[in-house]
Amino acid sequence: MNLTQRTAPLGGLLLIALMLLVPPWVEAPSARFDIRSRGSSYDPGGGHAGYGFVFAPQKRYIVGTGQRVSGGSVRIDLTTLAVHCALVAALTAGAAVALHGRK
Repeated sequence: MNLTQRTAPLGGLLLIALMLLVPPWVEAPSARFDIRSRGSSYDPGGGHAGYGFVFAPQKRYIVGTGQRVSGGSVRIDLTTLAVHCALVAALTAGAAVALHGRK
């Protein structure tokens, strides 16, 4: 295994480590205040809440107002994170195979 082939997996592992440190977040189901109906409603969640540091979860805000929603929570979107990691792993493996024989 030459230096170029060793560099591809290391780059892939570094990228996966960064993705694990800054994962995608998704809104968790909760009861919340619905500003449109001025009353309580059930929020099934599932909306994308952005990307953020794993030890500092994203906050939920009412769109367009900047007001933080109390009682709402977010969780890591494990499905999206798994797809991203699998894609990086496949591309890294493809790069290592493509670099086979290069010096």
